[in-house]
Amino acid sequence: MKEQIKELADQAGVSITAADKNGVFTLLPDKQKKFAELIVMRCLDIVNREALFADHASAEVNQYAIEILRSAYIKIEEHFEIKE
Repeated sequence: MKEQIKELADQAGVSITAADKNGVFTLLPDKQKKFAELIVMRCLDIVNREALFADHASAEVNQYAIEILRSAYIKIEEHFEIKE
C-alpha cells in the first residue's frame, strides 16, 4: 500500500494492519467518512499547489492553467460538498 494512503488511514484512525493479502481493508462506517474527507482534501491540496506553480509560469501558460485548476478545485469542492 502506498505510504500516502497509510498516512491518511492513520489520520482517520483506520487500522490498515487488518488488510487482507490483497491489501484490502474494511472500514467501519464512522471511519469511512473521515478517510474519504482526508482523500478529497489531499486532492484539493494537490490542485491548489499546481495552481500556485502555474502562477509562476509564463504569462501564456499562467492564465489558462490557473483557470483550469480553479475550475477543477471548485468542481471537486462542489461534487464532495466541501465547506471551508
